[in-house]
Amino acid sequence: KTLMRLLYILAGIISFLAALLFTLPADKALQWWGDDLEADIRLFSPQGGVASGSARSVSIDGLLLDETNWRLRPLALLKGRLGFTLKSSVNGNSANAIVEFGMGERTVIHDLHASLPIAQLLPLFGSVILPLSGNLQVDLSRIVIEDESLFELNGQIQVRSARWTLMRPTLLLGNFNAELSTQDQIMTAAISSDSKSPVATKGQVKVDNGGRYDVDLLVKANTNTDERLNNLLKSLGRPDAQGWYRVKTSGRL
Repeated sequence: KTLMRLLYILAGIISFLAALLFTLPADKALQWWGDDLEADIRLFSPQGGVASGSARSVSIDGLLLDETNWRLRPLALLKGRLGFTLKSSVNGNSANAIVEFGMGERTVIHDLHASLPIAQLLPLFGSVILPLSGNLQVDLSRIVIEDESLFELNGQIQVRSARWTLMRPTLLLGNFNAELSTQDQIMTAAISSDSKSPVATKGQVKVDNGGRYDVDLLVKANTNTDERLNNLLKSLGRPDAQGWYRVKTSGRL
């Protein structure tokens, strides 16, 4: 009898906590648990609760998402995590993902699909100047963030109509592709350009989870390109016999 009574009490406590979670307003939950999450998240004009709701806009580490809707994924609770299906838009373009937050642990993002201008990402770079414009198509199967560091990145990022903005008129660079993979805690981006791009590019960028990076790229101007592009590439040094300029550097983010 004593055991059954304890089980009933435990079931009652679990039911109460589940009801609290499902009915708790989203902004109140963020006030309580926001400090335990890896990202700085802010809701503007939120409606609904933790289980299902929406916001006019959401800021995640400075990245602004418009008209965001979320729905709780109950199965994630079995792993001790808060999981959500997110649907949003960035500058009028749709974005969606599955996000799982671990309290004070890892944030895992699955199936992230988004289309957005490069300028929309500038807040994520802080004081770093990024003299580029263009559009990004992001299709990432898995992202892992822990202790404010990126631990895993898999998928593909495409850059369309990239332009160098330090010239007037701006200088067209072209279309580029990055195939992203992670192995042995090393994230690798295999970089390439399409055949019609003014700048031909091939090579790779590697980053470890401590923020150390190694860049090894080959770039050259394709035929019949803007003469300003040739002058810009000359700042990289001397090309090889095939006209390729090598960009090789390393450091820490």
